[in-house]
Amino acid sequence: MSEMLRLTYFLAAFMFASIQANAQEKSLKESTNWPHWRGPLFTGEALAGNPPIEWSETKNIKWKIEIPGKGHSTPIIWGNKIILSTAIETEEKIEKEEENIDNSSGRRRPAGLMAESVLNFAVMAIDRNDGNVLWETIVYKEGPTDGTHRTGSWASNSAVTDGAYIYAYFGSRGLYCMDFNGNIIWSRDFGQMEKKMSFGEGSSPVVYKDKIVVLWDHEGDSFLFILDKKTGKDVMKIDRDEATS
Repeated sequence: MSEMLRLTYFLAAFMFASIQANAQEKSLKESTNWPHWRGPLFTGEALAGNPPIEWSETKNIKWKIEIPGKGHSTPIIWGNKIILSTAIETEEKIEKEEENIDNSSGRRRPAGLMAESVLNFAVMAIDRNDGNVLWETIVYKEGPTDGTHRTGSWASNSAVTDGAYIYAYFGSRGLYCMDFNGNIIWSRDFGQMEKKMSFGEGSSPVVYKDKIVVLWDHEGDSFLFILDKKTGKDVMKIDRDEATS
């Protein structure tokens, strides 16, 4: 093959790849979906949005509802559904063992906020047009023994979607693959994180093609989990020499 022919093939392949990339970026920019934390381009920009310049509790508000519990995760949007996660207090109190801390040792109590009640970890779908709750699924119930930051919550990890399924992540409470009707397809338990100062968890997973990436950095053994998004099983597990992130 001549050098000129090689160059022609290379330029054609490059132009085709560039056209594909530009088309994909244009499609993402025009998308009104918000499939994961920081939006379609991972930049925090709603490029197809048209937000009001001014708003208040009553001005330029289309609808407003109260969400049960406490969740600091980012809501995600696909089509006419808003998906969010929350941790809802129950009336069941946590039985705590009395701590015996020797002040002379210099050990400090955890600085994070500790749970007083058993929590229902829930995923909710809300109609984007009118604010009606379409469904609410409790995926896990636990009285957390770990803490969270006082400005955070036990539902600070954001869900992600590929448009076919929802992947709701609660850190130490697991990862849940759900359909858009709120049914759990599969779940994955990674164990219990040990966070510095009991300041809680908050990293969010990422979907890439047929895989899900979960960051598991804490005061114990840290890993990067790469999962098959159809089954939740490990494709790869990478050791990380990292502490709390």
